[in-house]
Formats: sequence, C-alpha cells, structure tokens
Amino acid sequence: MMIPPPDRNVRQLGSAYVDRHNVSVRSGDFKALSTLFADDGELRFEGIDYGPFLGRESIADAFEAYPPSDELIVLRIDEYEDHVVFAYSWRSRPNVAAGTLHVEAEGALIRRLTIRLLTAT
Repeated sequence: MMIPPPDRNVRQLGSAYVDRHNVSVRSGDFKALSTLFADDGELRFEGIDYGPFLGRESIADAFEAYPPSDELIVLRIDEYEDHVVFAYSWRSRPNVAAGTLHVEAEGALIRRLTIRLLTAT
C-alpha cells in the first residue's frame, strides 16, 4: 500500500523554516522564525537539554535566548503521511549530517517542529 504524501503545505513550511533560519543566522534577528508557528505551536529538541517550548511567544523567546549560530544545508527531504523530515548539515560542516527537522502543519502554520540533533554547533 502506498502512503499518500502529506499536504504540500508541510513541505513548503519546512522549506520556509530553513530559509528563515539561514536569514536569521546572517542577520541576528530571529523574530521571523516564530511567525511560522501556530499560536499554540510546539518546538521540541532531541539531543540537547532545551525545551520544549509551547506557544509562539515561548518559541520566539527560545530563539532569542539561545539563537542558532550556523546555517542549515538540506541533505534530504522525506515525506510521510502526517509530516515531512528534512535531514540537514551545518554550513560550517556541510559533509557531516547534523540532524533532522520533523515538521507537522496546522493549516498554513507549523503545529510542531521537532529538531533532532546529531551534533551541536
């Protein structure tokens, strides 16, 4: 049985997250990242002791308190029935897999983003 792909919007949201993440690293302004999340969205980390963060305001505070320091390079995108997974590396170590972004959507916004880190920046 073939698994239907998730709503195309989930993939677009994941791509928008990666784009905004990279722009934010370069500019130092991470406010735009939190606008991708639903009001009651979730940001969870696996591989580091940080979070979880529930709600857009809490997510914005998390990015401000502990901003990412390196850009993401997407290595692979895997689509599942209810979410999309972006495997990534850090720009500073492009040939080393760093983790995965697990994106779940609610309408036009991210409902849950789980970041599974294999290596820290």
